[in-house]
Amino acid sequence: MTRLWLDGCLDFFHYGHGRALLQAKKLGSSLVVGVHSDEEVTHHKGVPVMNLAERCLAASCCKWVDQVVPYAPYVTELPWLDKYDCDYVVHGDDVTTDANGEDCYRIAKAANRFKLVKRTEGISTTELLQRILVPSSNPLSVSNVQSGLEKYRSMLTEFAAGCDGKTIESDIFVRMENGTLEHIVTGDLMNKAGLKGEILYIDGEWNLVTKTHLDFLKQCKEQFPTLPIVAGIFSNENCSQQPFLDLFQRSMNILQCKFVDAVIINAPKVNGLNQIRENLKLSKVHVPIPNFQSNDVTLTDTEIGNGPRPYDTDGTNQIIQRVQLRRKEYEERQLRKLGKHEFERLMKN
Repeated sequence: MTRLWLDGCLDFFHYGHGRALLQAKKLGSSLVVGVHSDEEVTHHKGVPVMNLAERCLAASCCKWVDQVVPYAPYVTELPWLDKYDCDYVVHGDDVTTDANGEDCYRIAKAANRFKLVKRTEGISTTELLQRILVPSSNPLSVSNVQSGLEKYRSMLTEFAAGCDGKTIESDIFVRMENGTLEHIVTGDLMNKAGLKGEILYIDGEWNLVTKTHLDFLKQCKEQFPTLPIVAGIFSNENCSQQPFLDLFQRSMNILQCKFVDAVIINAPKVNGLNQIRENLKLSKVHVPIPNFQSNDVTLTDTEIGNGPRPYDTDGTNQIIQRVQLRRKEYEERQLRKLGKHEFERLMKN
């Protein structure tokens, strides 16, 4: 039984983080995730956008994580690995340095307690922050559903793995451009829907993974534990603003969440419940509506249509406002970080 340790800032928890956690989980039986404090991140990297509690919440909601440890040291120390009975520390194949320019994993590497996983290219917290600061710097990487499916099919299948990181448990559906719904990965959805054939259907942009998103998903799962959750992800064109990630990247963002049992990529924003019910051979598709006054969730079988989804857009908008309020600070962080990236690239080579 091998216990693994992976630590990080985990700001803007995204599918790149999720894929690192998935690869780490495949290497052992248990995965412990250390999250650095706001003070440590600020000192070594720059001011984080999400605070420690938010970043720990995001990590704890990932289906491949067994334990979350806050206040993990920025430079990984062997006593921390021993304290949590971890055999190895895992990190991507890029070099991460501290404020002094030294490798954060030098101690673990010297002790032969370090394992590498593949970094996911094209995504990082720095890149996401840049896209919020300068929206025009965000070229979406796929232009249509078919090309996106060809590019991401393999990675999507990886993300369909259950908590062991290996067994396929999540279902993935894609609504093609001709309107048909294709079932590209088969998991346990129909078993979870049971003889009654009922699900909770929660659609949205899922532009960022925020506390608002995760709190709502958790509340739905706790209030309706017998109903599997299917998340619908809108196309880039159906988002209220240009998204920071393309359709398939946003789908992987939400697919890594332990509360989500299936996703529908390119979900219809209007007139979609009947198609979902018929294609998935369900008897009922329930739509959860948050009641902010009573702090609970009510169910409807009626389309939301073009109406607002506060559980989705409110969280993203709050993060955007947070960045704008401290814009100068984050712009300075970006300048420092982009220079540090080049230094770390040279160290790797």
